[in-house]
Amino acid sequence: EAPGFIADGNTLLSGRYPTNTGGGQLSAGRLHGFGHFFEACEQLWGQAGERQVEGARVGITANQGLFGHGSSVLLTR
Repeated sequence: EAPGFIADGNTLLSGRYPTNTGGGQLSAGRLHGFGHFFEACEQLWGQAGERQVEGARVGITANQGLFGHGSSVLLTR
């Protein structure tokens, strides 16, 4: 069902579940997920500019590397 879910626009900036609003890890170098975390913070602070998800209140990140991984759930009021 994943291809249809994506094709229906659910992961677009204007979709139900905006995903990789900052562009993902393309050209991110070895930041080990910091870019994802910072993008989630900018979204929750309302400071993501043209990438801003209107009404963002929850940010979820997941990162995996060779020697470890981590995830976070960020909430705002």
